[in-house]
Amino acid sequence: MKVIYGEIAEDQIAQALERCALFEGMDPDMDPEAMEGLVREASLKDVPRGGILFIQGDESYDVYVVASGRIRLYRVSSDGAEKTLAVHGDYEVFGDLAAIDGLARSAVAEAMTDSKVVEINSNAFIACLQGSWDLSERFSWHLQVPKLGLRRLWQEAATSAGVYQVSPIAILLLWPLLPGRQ
Repeated sequence: MKVIYGEIAEDQIAQALERCALFEGMDPDMDPEAMEGLVREASLKDVPRGGILFIQGDESYDVYVVASGRIRLYRVSSDGAEKTLAVHGDYEVFGDLAAIDGLARSAVAEAMTDSKVVEINSNAFIACLQGSWDLSERFSWHLQVPKLGLRRLWQEAATSAGVYQVSPIAILLLWPLLPGRQ
């Protein structure tokens, strides 16, 4: 795997993020520094066919966006059998759950073709989530949180917790703990 540097890499990173459904058409009120921070804290990697980005059990927390190519996520059973969970193509995001839950990777990510991926630092990703309700709400749908919408969920979390300043990321983490959500 080769890391690509320079202005060309920054342009390709920005283009991949802009075309990714999660970041596309971001809230204009979002702090522009948050998106710039994502680009600054990201790297562009050339991954050859068969190259591994992470393996099941890795303690890595970065988020990935496919700039070009195809990435397969799969689990390996105790008997060595592989089960494909997803195949991600251009401008799709993956690996994001590890940034949120802080748990080891639950799958292997392998390039099915020669690919380029944007690797986003998990701290920059979380800071961006915290800085934008729009992005946090999109991310909640991406994670398939039931159809309440993040603003209503925030109201429930704030009322249940007796507080009125809850970050979007805290809502995602608190979701399973809310009454009636088990």
